[in-house]
Amino acid sequence: MISLLQALKDMGESIIYFGFKQSPNDTDILEKIGVKYEFYPYRIVLFRDRPFYRLWQKLTQFIRPYIFRKWFWRRLKRIASNEDIILWSCEMETAAIIGDRALKLGRRHIVSLYELGDERGNDFRGFDINRLYKTATLIECEYNRAHILKAEKDIPRLPFVLPNKPYRHPGRRYLPIQDHRAAAAVQTWKGKRVFLYQGALQNDRGELFVLIESLCRLFPDVIVAVMGLETEAVKKCRQKYTNFSYVPHVIPPLHLEVTSHADFGIAFYQGGSVHGLSPLNPVYCAPNKIFEYAGFNMPVLCNDIPGLRYSIGQFEAGICLEDFKDESIKGAVMKLLNEHESYSVHAGKMFESVDVVSILMSILEYARR
Repeated sequence: MISLLQALKDMGESIIYFGFKQSPNDTDILEKIGVKYEFYPYRIVLFRDRPFYRLWQKLTQFIRPYIFRKWFWRRLKRIASNEDIILWSCEMETAAIIGDRALKLGRRHIVSLYELGDERGNDFRGFDINRLYKTATLIECEYNRAHILKAEKDIPRLPFVLPNKPYRHPGRRYLPIQDHRAAAAVQTWKGKRVFLYQGALQNDRGELFVLIESLCRLFPDVIVAVMGLETEAVKKCRQKYTNFSYVPHVIPPLHLEVTSHADFGIAFYQGGSVHGLSPLNPVYCAPNKIFEYAGFNMPVLCNDIPGLRYSIGQFEAGICLEDFKDESIKGAVMKLLNEHESYSVHAGKMFESVDVVSILMSILEYARR
């Protein structure tokens, strides 16, 4: 979302951001980009503060989207007629909440689908979302996902593919770290080669947990770092391995300050249905983290699935592990350590292979016809 807003702003587009939910630092980020914004005036009150309002929140959770719909169209009407605007919904739930009136915009309603299975059935929030597939300009973030959606929904045109590459990436290594807890953790990395996983490490992540433990055990002179939530799996690794490093969650995009101090990235996606999404969603993953790694010319160690083989593997920007036996892991890591410079060059080429502005220009040209 941040990358999209930054790119469109730099392209000279006039943007107003309408938000249904407001998270910490949202307004700071939008003001820094220079985007006008309005948030639906609803404040979530925590149960421990005001129990009555917490109860009210739960009782009204199903009607708030309809109230937002009315609020949104009333504000949009003040600033532009239907002929003046392009409406951009960044997930199908948002598009459904906006409702029937958006159908009149046709191609000028752009819908970004960040997860395979985001469509969530035929009827959502009182809106038949299947009608959008015949009218809106659709975007997927991975090539195979675009073809799967086209086949499933019988869409006449292949959705645009806009990979999750950061539009503004610092590129420079060893950035100053503003988060003091993260800075303290990174201080212990000095003089060591570092493998970094950005994300939550869980016991039930199966082979990812095996990989992290194997790296710690097989390479005691290497730092194995995880940046994210402090899960039980993280606590277990901290107690068991002296070369395991935990970095508390850092709010994006400041997490890249930490990433800039690592030497190798770790990416892992395991098939299966999560949060009601398609079980193919992780198989054809479209992670922003591989581009975040590649922006620092960092080679990546990952598992062998289509979404990573035809990105990391295709560009030789790292190694895709076919299994997680000690022998395979040891061979892959030694190859990455010994041929770091070559893999780094290819990681940089993968990062440069995606021209975000060029893709956005094609999307907007199609939407405005």
